[in-house]
Amino acid sequence: MSEERLRGRAGALAENMSRSLTVPTATTIREFSVGSFVQWRLALQSQGSPVPVISCLAYALVSAIKEEVPAMRCRLELRGDAFWKVDDDQINLGIAVDVQSGNSRSVMVPVVHGADQLSFTELNIRISQLAEACRSGTINVSDLKGANVVLTSTGRFGATGGVPRLPIGPGCIIAAGSIGIPPGLEVLAESMPIQPVLMMTSTYDHRIIQGSESGALL
Repeated sequence: MSEERLRGRAGALAENMSRSLTVPTATTIREFSVGSFVQWRLALQSQGSPVPVISCLAYALVSAIKEEVPAMRCRLELRGDAFWKVDDDQINLGIAVDVQSGNSRSVMVPVVHGADQLSFTELNIRISQLAEACRSGTINVSDLKGANVVLTSTGRFGATGGVPRLPIGPGCIIAAGSIGIPPGLEVLAESMPIQPVLMMTSTYDHRIIQGSESGALL
């Protein structure tokens, strides 16, 4: 038997997840056919630069919120004994980053402030910079604050979907599963044009965001 007190990032994560239990959430789930999405990413990669799936999803998510459902960028603040719905008038996108140190893993969520004001190339570069800073231990504290939307990828480890906890602060967290051929159709896909699919979930603070808005986003 071994015991270890949770300190540093692990301790902060434990505290944040415990606090998240106070947020009344609901979740919307949708599965997408993403053949055109995959082709778009391949076309971008053919230009010679690395294009992670998370950057493509982030750009699509930011565009959808900006153009269609700006209510999804809202967050809740408790001031005294009153709740306030806050719209920052911009999308501050948190990106969940898996950080491994020795045999332990933790999650950090750096924030791309004003993500809706960036081009795809600028957003892709900024996400890469923040992820590298998290993994190298050089991230600034200011880059870990202020998210009103969070994007996470459960698909990096092969999961087809997931419903993550919504941390205190952001109004919603969007999770993307793995992209792949629907189970049971793998053999058919060898001879027929079977479209790959992607499952996404939108978990939101039900005090400020409604199911119709979450559904519209997806």
